[in-house]
Amino acid sequence: MKDKMTQASGEILEILERGARAPSTHNTQPWSFTISAHQIDVFVDDSRRLKEADPSGRDLYMSIGCLLENMEIAARHIGVFKKIELYDKTDGPIASVLLNEQAKPEQGQKGLWRAIVARYNARGGMGPLQEEVRAALMAVTPESGITVRFIEGSEQMKKLGELTREGIEHFQAKPEFRRELAHWMRGNLSRKHDGLHGYSLHMPLFISYLVPLLMRFIDLGKKLGALNESDITHSPLGAVILADEDTPGTWVAAGRTVERLALTSFRGGGAASFYAAPVEYDKSRAGLSKLLATTLLPQF
Repeated sequence: MKDKMTQASGEILEILERGARAPSTHNTQPWSFTISAHQIDVFVDDSRRLKEADPSGRDLYMSIGCLLENMEIAARHIGVFKKIELYDKTDGPIASVLLNEQAKPEQGQKGLWRAIVARYNARGGMGPLQEEVRAALMAVTPESGITVRFIEGSEQMKKLGELTREGIEHFQAKPEFRRELAHWMRGNLSRKHDGLHGYSLHMPLFISYLVPLLMRFIDLGKKLGALNESDITHSPLGAVILADEDTPGTWVAAGRTVERLALTSFRGGGAASFYAAPVEYDKSRAGLSKLLATTLLPQF
């Protein structure tokens, strides 16, 4: 019995390690867990909510969705995945990952398993997109209730970049948002595992400590907006995640779809970058719906 429990503990730790590599807004990692032999319960960590960057909680629940996608891939790779149960309640866990007792590794998971470690939030303009990666992205099946609309071509990518710039400028103009963001920024030498380390934003050592200080007092929105607009405009492919309603369950499903797309790209040697600003700003969100000529609601 002891050997079985030791093995199970190792498997669960491996699933949690892969799961915790999921992207989250400002890298807040807004989750916690309780663990038993064949079940991992996932909770929302309310202490990590972002009231300025994510007032609705959409990005928090999408982060949980990304976490669950990684955990399922890891459990399938190890061979212990049974199912994920989602709960529509305000107290207790938001989801449970149920595991089988006997490990039977599934074929075809290794590429996504490796992509979890390879994935990062790519900064800067994207290079050319290989046709096999593009085809793989187009073939990704979204979660139920989620629609993915791909954007290509210089004119549409330019408009997507403009909408993103508008969102960034809107939020950066708010001192409360800048203070919240600065709180989650980390210097390059920080040993904290959460937050935005300067090196992830291509900042030299000194700048990684200077920018959070400046951001508290100076609106850098036009500069940051222009940089992000240029990155998007010169990228080969964009994707907008859509749904017909705004609910925590929908946001979890949207997050799972986002991570599925990102890992598919990295598995094929591509990359991916995430943008929430054009959805969190109502004017830009309406602009996204207009760009896509849809009545569905942009989620990411």
